[in-house]
Amino acid sequence: MIIKKHQTLADFATQHGGSIESLYDIAMVNGISMTAEVEAGTELTVVVKVQGVVNSLARSGSEVTTVIGSEELKGGIGYMQIDNDFIVT
Repeated sequence: MIIKKHQTLADFATQHGGSIESLYDIAMVNGISMTAEVEAGTELTVVVKVQGVVNSLARSGSEVTTVIGSEELKGGIGYMQIDNDFIVT
């Protein structure tokens, strides 16, 4: 399986292994640290712990991702200006 943009190794383990518990096995099988920052597009061998979770995520089309890049942070209270985006009445 291929790790996607904004996925940590823990996200990948949950998505494709069905549980955070598969993180250790996936790291060992692929010869990397459990805390490694794996580049998007890297192919990793998967160790499935809970097939039902994997199937459920695949069926729903859900993707487990926790990393947010700066390009996604273009809104919210931190980017608002009083009387421009943030109107005080």
